[in-house]
Amino acid sequence: MTPELERRAHFSLRLQEYQAFVTEGLTLDNDTPRERLLLAACGIGGEAGEVVDLIKKHIFHHKSEVDTKPLLVEEIGDVMWYIALLVYTMNLD
Repeated sequence: MTPELERRAHFSLRLQEYQAFVTEGLTLDNDTPRERLLLAACGIGGEAGEVVDLIKKHIFHHKSEVDTKPLLVEEIGDVMWYIALLVYTMNLD
């Protein structure tokens, strides 16, 4: 196996582990693929908007990098959570 294929296999395993983490903690009133898909899409849109807002404040409102980085890490983590849910729901792994 080439180093690139090995890296991809390792990443894929980690992604599957993260997807399991996401779906284990998920509690929906009506847990259907349609509801999970809608939650993922709305979540990605909302959280990505928060990432954009933080970058806007950093650039145009001169918020310090020290103030912005921890919030950015948190919001990017939220985007990743919803992306993992989308990937799981649509069987894209």
